Amino acid sequence: MRVFTIRCKAIVLSFVIVLVVACSGVPTRVQSDDDLSHRLQALLQSNRHRYGVAGQALLVMHDGKLLFRGVDGDATIDPRKTVSTDSIFPAFSISKLFVSTLILQLVDQGNVDFDRPASDYLPGLPKTWKTITVRDFLDHTSGVPEYFATREGDMSSDTAFPPDLTAVFASLSDTPLQFTPGTQTRYTQTNYLVLSALLATHYGKPYPQVAQEHIIRPLALRHTWLGPAGVPTDTEVTAYTANHGTLRPDKSIAWPSYAYGHAELYTTMDDLARFMQAVASGQFAGKDTLVRLWQPRELSTGERGWFASGWDYGENHGYREVGHDGGARSRVRMLFKDSLDSDTYLIVYLTNGSAKDVWSRTLVESVEGVVLSTAACRAFSSGEATDPIGRWAGAPASLTRDRTCP
Repeated sequence: MRVFTIRCKAIVLSFVIVLVVACSGVPTRVQSDDDLSHRLQALLQSNRHRYGVAGQALLVMHDGKLLFRGVDGDATIDPRKTVSTDSIFPAFSISKLFVSTLILQLVDQGNVDFDRPASDYLPGLPKTWKTITVRDFLDHTSGVPEYFATREGDMSSDTAFPPDLTAVFASLSDTPLQFTPGTQTRYTQTNYLVLSALLATHYGKPYPQVAQEHIIRPLALRHTWLGPAGVPTDTEVTAYTANHGTLRPDKSIAWPSYAYGHAELYTTMDDLARFMQAVASGQFAGKDTLVRLWQPRELSTGERGWFASGWDYGENHGYREVGHDGGARSRVRMLFKDSLDSDTYLIVYLTNGSAKDVWSRTLVESVEGVVLSTAACRAFSSGEATDPIGRWAGAPASLTRDRTCP
């Protein structure tokens, strides 16, 4: 119920932001890509003021064409340094998409079966995990417990981690499952610890090397790192956490290298967009495979899960939405309909934190509101659509071709 309430609030906020941008002095009749760019740049400014976003970078594509690429705010507050298009952001759990994409590739190749136990591909798992499927680990429906302890639910700089994966699995061997696999969704990092270990076992190399050889190098992601080593400090942003309406620098957490399948991704909006475009174009798993596997997950209880083959899943105005959050402050999202061959949007929205702790879903949905309402406006104005365009932005349905587009 709480997740549903948050999502509803996010959608309402995205509609409000669209109306704010429409009244902000930006030309209201959409005729060119320049107008969309003005609207999105105004949206970044609106989000910064509304939520206290420190710095942000946004990139939007449609069918491989760049629609918008812009930045706003500060990479570092003290001393002040503005965000640039080359700024490197910590992307946190967006790193999980590297893992899920490589698993999808193995499924597409016939090397892994989603519905077989992960232990068939990865020896050494705790006995109670032996029958948990690859799909349940991907979708956070496995029931496995977290592999590290937190203080009142928060990570801290002194969080202790087991020395290696063998020790991780040994430490959890007597810990009961949180629930029967396939009956609930509960987001834990342990799921992707298992999947990155599966990839390491399959390729016979440590997971960071697997990611380098199969994603980072082939796609020429020259500004992407797993782990902080090597990240150039002159272009790296400072990550901030909300602190009673202000911002304070994040606590540094020394994640072990075996955790890089779920954390410690550092990258730029351009590199993330290149990765997302490669996925959408079928470079890893075939388009038909992706469309088939990116379906809402129905749990054994009849409820819908949150993820589809490792990508968070939603639906909006006839589009399916898949992507992932990063640290609750950044998000990537892909929108498509019945296929990936046309009318596919990619959104990369990176921030380094906000004073009001705004959820990344809210930010991305504000972008969707602007982009989709603009597309609907153009379709209506050209006669390609007969439905009143204002419905995309929650505007009155009485809008017509001769009136102002929202």
